[in-house]
Amino acid sequence: MVLGLALSPLVTQPVLSTGWVDPLAGIDFALRLQTHRGDGVPVGLFTDAGTTSAGESDSVYTWADELSNSGLSAVQSNAMKRGTLEFLNGIPFLSMDYVDDGYILGSGAQTLSVPYAISILCASAANRPIGRVINASANDFSYNQLMHPRRTGSTSVQHNADYLSTATASDGDFHTLTVAAPLAGNFAVHLDGVDITALTKASASWGSLNLGTEGLYAEAAGADIIAVMVYPPEHRTTVEAYLETLKP
Repeated sequence: MVLGLALSPLVTQPVLSTGWVDPLAGIDFALRLQTHRGDGVPVGLFTDAGTTSAGESDSVYTWADELSNSGLSAVQSNAMKRGTLEFLNGIPFLSMDYVDDGYILGSGAQTLSVPYAISILCASAANRPIGRVINASANDFSYNQLMHPRRTGSTSVQHNADYLSTATASDGDFHTLTVAAPLAGNFAVHLDGVDITALTKASASWGSLNLGTEGLYAEAAGADIIAVMVYPPEHRTTVEAYLETLKP
């Protein structure tokens, strides 16, 4: 279960009134945050609790999952800790400062149980401090868990005290980082579709998902984010291929 919703087999995803047909229709997402659908038009980004759409350079209060049935949002009520909506080559992204930005997902009290995969599409330049795009809450486990495409010592994914990855991306470009935990088997970590798993470790639950400083360890997200997705791991390659289409 992730954030109170079970990862189950296939369900039908919504087709928007614009006529856009979802390339990922049929995948049961437990969370699907995207800044756009592939056309550069911002989606789910608001300056308030969900009624006023954010524009370029606006502070983002709410990042809502409008493309799956999760009903979840990433929320930051503290104006000083919000990211801003920015654009690169016409593509919107949530720019998280490298000081204290962060968002709470759901109630912050649920956990993510196997099987699951978490994919993030984000960028982090080499001259900026590193942080935690994905952080874990202390509400359920005392795990030191994180995901970030660039960390000192090649530790882009950590589960509890174990470093699961061996590679990082520090060129400032947007990259897809995925950690997959099957129902039976071991964790696997992929960077842009390439297996970078460093440690053989049986898949296990993940503490509540949060972004940046909103979690067990107060590290800012330290990245520009286009997407955060949680879904059944058997769809990893399909999701990663789709995320490539969202890059600037």
